[in-house]
Amino acid sequence: HSVRVRYPEGISSISDADLTFAGTEERSQASGKVTVRRVAMNPRSDAASILAQASSPIRTAAVGTGFAAGVNLDIQVETAVDVIFETNMAESVQADASLRLRGTVTSPALLGRINVTHGEMVFFGNKYTISQGSLSFSDPAKIAPVLNIDLETKARGVDVTLTISGPIAKSRSQPASAAGI
Repeated sequence: HSVRVRYPEGISSISDADLTFAGTEERSQASGKVTVRRVAMNPRSDAASILAQASSPIRTAAVGTGFAAGVNLDIQVETAVDVIFETNMAESVQADASLRLRGTVTSPALLGRINVTHGEMVFFGNKYTISQGSLSFSDPAKIAPVLNIDLETKARGVDVTLTISGPIAKSRSQPASAAGI
């Protein structure tokens, strides 16, 4: 209960977990459920910098043989009903997640979705209202998030809607063009 994880860089979460590890050195499985209770983000980060960081390949343990090489994963990750998001870049964020970590320790895959239903966030230094948003994981062979979010703001009396959609791995080129909107 109340385990703190500081990953990826700039993000800290507190979760409860009920995990089982069973098997032999050659073949084993880690399974169970993780419930995320709180997520905090570094106050020096904004959404654009976190997206840029997330577009980098996910590094996994360099394990080819030995105990960890034979570990299969089947872990359900969910948010608690009263999950708390603490960050300077977002306010009143309401979100829920239902994810499943599959694969192996050396080749993990994530399936499921994180839905954002309400909130405000800072993106490229401007404050936006979140109309809707999701982060989907549908590739059964790897961790490949796809972002879909609609943000709205008013700038100099003009209503601005910013839609960001697509694989995060391809989002590196988008922030420069989005900044001029």
